[in-house]
Amino acid sequence: MKQTLSKVLAALFLLGLITLPASAAFGDYNTIPHENKIAVDCSVARGIISGRTDGNFDPNAPVTRAEMSKMITIILNSGKAPTLSSGTASYTDTGSHWAKAYVEYCAKEGIVAGMGNGTFAPDGQVTYRQAAKMLLVVLGYDPAVEGFTGADWAKNIDTRAIQKNLYIASTAAAKGDTPLNRAAAAQMIWTTLSQKTVTYNAQKAAVDEPGTLDAKYFGEVELFNLIGETGVPHSTMWFDFTVNSFYTGKEYQGHVANEGAVFVVLNITMNHTWEWEEPIPMFLDDFVLLYGDYFTSPEIAWVEGMAPDTFELTVGKPQTYSFVFCIEDTVKDFELSFVEVFEGENGETEYGETYSIPYTLYHHS
Repeated sequence: MKQTLSKVLAALFLLGLITLPASAAFGDYNTIPHENKIAVDCSVARGIISGRTDGNFDPNAPVTRAEMSKMITIILNSGKAPTLSSGTASYTDTGSHWAKAYVEYCAKEGIVAGMGNGTFAPDGQVTYRQAAKMLLVVLGYDPAVEGFTGADWAKNIDTRAIQKNLYIASTAAAKGDTPLNRAAAAQMIWTTLSQKTVTYNAQKAAVDEPGTLDAKYFGEVELFNLIGETGVPHSTMWFDFTVNSFYTGKEYQGHVANEGAVFVVLNITMNHTWEWEEPIPMFLDDFVLLYGDYFTSPEIAWVEGMAPDTFELTVGKPQTYSFVFCIEDTVKDFELSFVEVFEGENGETEYGETYSIPYTLYHHS
């Protein structure tokens, strides 16, 4: 007979913090390159870039010059789309375009320029180098002083972009004219936000200012980013379980985490697979988070959809619940764990396999 895992772990010190998350993963979150996930989360948290209407992020889709203009405008307005006046268009192909106001805003700030023939090509794909130029100007670089126009514009942009880590020297020449996709755009934006703004001294030399671009426009933004597996079934003796999605943050469904704690919410589907086909009793703390020498059990449900204290799995009726955990916000690596615990023939407790899924929590301010 299956038993609750708490009987196995009761001897460990239980961290009883009260807390939890706030940011849903996109439906295609697993398709976002691992190295870009933090940048995507940070950019989304700041309102700079958003998902598609179908709930996906669409990381490989190209970014247009119009879309990049809008993102830049939102950065310069601290994450909000400002109310912009609709004046005369500076370009012949933006007069009736949805992004006309954003293009005009960026043009007046000296951030964007046309194609040299009176057009802007708003629906054209923005390249790495074009995006780098826009973001460098946002940081404070003067296009005229830096030579971002003229015969050597590409070389001059690449030089500054490499200095600010927007792309690396070994790929600058080859990548500069490559169209930028949404994941890469988020990465370039996040890297730019992490850089110090610049100004010019009396000799017209660019010098770093004390603070970052992020601090200038967004102040203190606390973000928790979770990296780990979703969508992979794991088969235990009695049932399969799959983590569908996860959430992390200081708030969840009206609750705010205690000082120094963060919510981790894992949405899990469980499907009865036991050969005897009898109902399987399930307990809230069958799943725990393990980190170091400690573990924490899920919070008791306070809203519909959270895992109840007890429930049953029956044949042909998968159950899906959100398991809400609260852990210290200094914890980086932890595991979602399920251990097969059951009663042996003589009534003694026996243990089967342990199923663990590793996750890494990143804390950004």
